[in-house]
Amino acid sequence: MGLRGYGQAWLGVRGFWGILTLADKVLLVGLFCLGVGWALRPRSRGEVAVVVGPKGVVAEVRLDRADTLAVEGPLGTTYVAVGGGEAWIFSSPCPYKLCVRSGSVRRPGEVVVCIPNQVAVVIRGREGPDAVLR
Repeated sequence: MGLRGYGQAWLGVRGFWGILTLADKVLLVGLFCLGVGWALRPRSRGEVAVVVGPKGVVAEVRLDRADTLAVEGPLGTTYVAVGGGEAWIFSSPCPYKLCVRSGSVRRPGEVVVCIPNQVAVVIRGREGPDAVLR
């Protein structure tokens, strides 16, 4: 009986590895090593949290200093906490609280946004995204 009705016999991992050529095996092992290396690479940490409100930049706070900011938006006050190398929105008057549940940001280019209250926290650092779209 074939595999799912296609008439092919199930080879298993050993059978599949046995039908590969040496070039196929080298390619697969190389791709696996590249994937592991990419996943374990050291990542840069952000240096500054830029807090943006409806009228523009509210504050730029270093991530190594503990601070709490209150940002006024159209719905009310959104509270942003910075410290320990990360920043997050911990309270907001928006209806679904997705910004609060999204957690903290710590790497350059990461953003947490409260769209209904028009508040954003952007992390800047030495290394960041290659391009920023507006």
